[in-house]
Formats: sequence, structure tokens, C-alpha cells
Amino acid sequence: MHFIKDKDVSVTAIDLSTEMLGRAKNQYDSPNIHFIEMDAQNLTFSPESFDMVIANLILSVVPDPNRCFQEMIRVTRAGGHMIIFDKFAPPSQDLPVIKKILRPIAAMMGTDIGRHFEQLIVPYEKQIREEEDASALFNGMYRKIIVRKHQTQQGIS
Repeated sequence: MHFIKDKDVSVTAIDLSTEMLGRAKNQYDSPNIHFIEMDAQNLTFSPESFDMVIANLILSVVPDPNRCFQEMIRVTRAGGHMIIFDKFAPPSQDLPVIKKILRPIAAMMGTDIGRHFEQLIVPYEKQIREEEDASALFNGMYRKIIVRKHQTQQGIS
């Protein structure tokens, strides 16, 4: 199956799991996709290496989401986008009691159901701008968020 039709497009897919990378390679066999075993909290790419970074269900599972988000911003070129699909607590709302009870149990399974994207983005507001935040699944538990890295350090985009 050829996932990428445009020969000028190159995709770099990373995962910490060799097994997951193997599955992805089997599903998307294309010379335009490069699979690399790497920790999203410690990317080895040069600054501004990518036009777009897609973070699919990663910020809710990494031990340090702030470090991961910082790395995403670092490797995205000025003017580039980050597309985030993940579990986040609803904006500006306290967690419901049931989620507060289930949060430690979910954390033992490797995910955090109580992270607030709004808190995650605060330290980086001078570097990025949120362009879209849409409920995706399960009454807003999953959200699709698109942010753009500013063109300059002064925050002009």
C-alpha cells in the first residue's frame, strides 16, 4: 500500500516501541516514510526540521508532556503546524468526580485522562498560536488541536 502519492513529501514516523514501528512498516510500505525508534521527549532532530508535526495520542502517555511538547515546538519550522489528537480534560473545567477517581488507575495503565491542554500550552504562548480546538470523540474527551509556530521569536505570524 502506498500511503504517500506525492514524491516531494517525506514522512518521518517515530515510536519508542520497536514492535509498533514494525507494525507501521508492514502497513505503510513507502520509500517516502522513514521509521525511527526514538523518544518523543528527547528528539534527535535539528531545530526546525519539519513543516508539520503530528502528535497522535502521545501527550497523554509520555511521562513528561511538557518536555515532549517543547521538543515538538523545537523541531517544527517557523510558520509550521502541529496537529495534536489526544485525550485532554475539557477546557476551563474541573475534572468530574468519576475521572478524578479513575485518573490514578488510568495512570497505572500508562495514560493520563486528566491533563489540560490549556495548562500545557501556557509556557509556550510566545512561540505558538492555537488555531483550532475541536471535540473529536467521546463528548470532548478526545480533541483535535492545531497550533502554528510563530514566524519570528517576537510572536508575529
